[in-house]
Amino acid sequence: MDGRPTEKIFRTNYRDKNKEVNKTLIMEDDEILKKYGDTPLHFSHYYNFLFIFKSTILENGEQISLQLGGNMEKVSALVIDAKEPMTLNENGEGEIALIKDQDKKVIWQQELDF
Repeated sequence: MDGRPTEKIFRTNYRDKNKEVNKTLIMEDDEILKKYGDTPLHFSHYYNFLFIFKSTILENGEQISLQLGGNMEKVSALVIDAKEPMTLNENGEGEIALIKDQDKKVIWQQELDF
């Protein structure tokens, strides 16, 4: 053992010379969708076949991002209203979604379904 926690519910990041430990709770996908699934995500920008939607910064410093598209075929089939917010529950299935903490580190990510 290297002294790190073995529980599956925590990811531990070691930093600094003092070995300060930052524990980030890792949740299952269904728990994430229950907690964050209805959070409004507003259009942020478009880049390289991706429409990017983001939440405001949440109370705990986290921010949710949803990326729709990924290739020319998917983008051409999408109907996007930049003025209408989206949610993970309504629009996130099979798309890239992630949550970053206040330090901009990814603490949860949903990959594309192929």
